[in-house]
Amino acid sequence: MEFKSINLFITGIQPVNQSLSKRYFAKNIISENKWAQYMKKHIDSVLERLEKATGKFSVAFLCGIGLLLLAILYGSPAWQPAFHGATFSKMAEAPWMISSENWVQYRILSPLLGYCLFLRGNNFVWFMLLITVLFLGLVYVQSRNKQMSPSESLGVAALMAFSTPVLFLLYFPGYTDLTTYIFIVLMMMYSEKKLLCFFLFGISLFNHEMILLFVPWIAFLLNKNKFETKKYFLTLGALFIASLPYWLFRLYVSGRADVHYDADFYFSRNNILWTLEHIWKLFPLGVFEAFKLFWLIPVLALIYYQKQKQKQNSFLIAFILIMTGTLLQLLIASDTSRLIGLAFPVILMGAFGMKEKWGENFSSRLWLLVLINLFIPSCYVGQELIVPYTPYILQLFSSFF
Repeated sequence: MEFKSINLFITGIQPVNQSLSKRYFAKNIISENKWAQYMKKHIDSVLERLEKATGKFSVAFLCGIGLLLLAILYGSPAWQPAFHGATFSKMAEAPWMISSENWVQYRILSPLLGYCLFLRGNNFVWFMLLITVLFLGLVYVQSRNKQMSPSESLGVAALMAFSTPVLFLLYFPGYTDLTTYIFIVLMMMYSEKKLLCFFLFGISLFNHEMILLFVPWIAFLLNKNKFETKKYFLTLGALFIASLPYWLFRLYVSGRADVHYDADFYFSRNNILWTLEHIWKLFPLGVFEAFKLFWLIPVLALIYYQKQKQKQNSFLIAFILIMTGTLLQLLIASDTSRLIGLAFPVILMGAFGMKEKWGENFSSRLWLLVLINLFIPSCYVGQELIVPYTPYILQLFSSFF
């Protein structure tokens, strides 16, 4: 009797649980559909009309400005160049002047562009903000090229706007990492055009040599995310040829001045030991702070691709090559969260994969993740320091009280 009553109780409660589950999931699906309908009606339709009237790139530029303004409110902006940013700003006054006092002499591209646009000295900060807008706009365009709606593309660009690539630049004005990131996005956009990508790679070296760590992945990308030995090594050879002007430039500069940040400095035993000693304690936090919850996107993509062997292999190889190149920086430099920002392509590729998985629900889930991520404190993590990015909007409110 006792077992029978228990069995009756269980069989009686199962339909109730199933009914509740169906209602719960139906409610969530309905809410997601309402979100999708709202975005299509109020955001997508407006942006699509603007794209038809003014062009996709102009809308992307406007979206970049809007996201930058929001990132300024969320981040902790400064308006005076700091640390290396101050060096780049000074270099922008006369980029052709070769001097041993300029420790970043090899990284001439951004200062040269700033000089040409008359954004010199402290005004170089505004040049890098312009680069930020361009970077966010290109991420938007690349997302549109992946058949995403305008609201979804805006959400993918928001992944960059509210994480280290942009927040670090706002707190430490004048750093030029985002110029290199633009070249990386362009190579992702035009990977079918190899000659153009070789040219982009060769030019990007003049901004920062860190892109050399991405050569294995870039060669993989330019071969349609396939590893065919002969084609792969031919592409590596072409990338080496594309880099020759940069190496000649380095020889020219080193023959006229002692540049402090050269290969001898970075790869010296003392620098490597000092770097490893000073980053290991905060290393996990530094990696997390680069993108915070946005790391979930490539992880979910890896799980999703398990059922698609070819895509899984391509994504996994790209993921490993990008993360390896990114982490290798931490052997010779100690700005942990900033340097991990170089891994941004895995966030973008993960987002493109999850769009395929979630379909119309992608927009609502993406923006929910962005919203939740905003409530996790952002900070710079490097060496043995944690520097919080106090939201500018809180600073504005506090000034009134």
